[in-house]
Amino acid sequence: MFLNTLGMARCRTGDWEGALEALEESMRLHSGGDASDRHFVAMARWHLGKREEAPSWYDRAVAWAEERAPRDPQLRRFREEAAELLGAK
Repeated sequence: MFLNTLGMARCRTGDWEGALEALEESMRLHSGGDASDRHFVAMARWHLGKREEAPSWYDRAVAWAEERAPRDPQLRRFREEAAELLGAK
């Protein structure tokens, strides 16, 4: 969980490369991670110019959340934030 929090904090400060590094390690250590990892990976990739990769990470985050935590308000906020950035529905 520490690496997830670190990755999100790095996103908030605009350290996109550091965020991606922490989030990818978080996902590696936690069986692929959760929706929050994936939403922030999508946003970090978008900001790093990897815009063709970002939507698939967003879609994975949405699928994870809909299956495991459809009413989680925090995940809904992350989804809205990522959707706005990526122009997703």
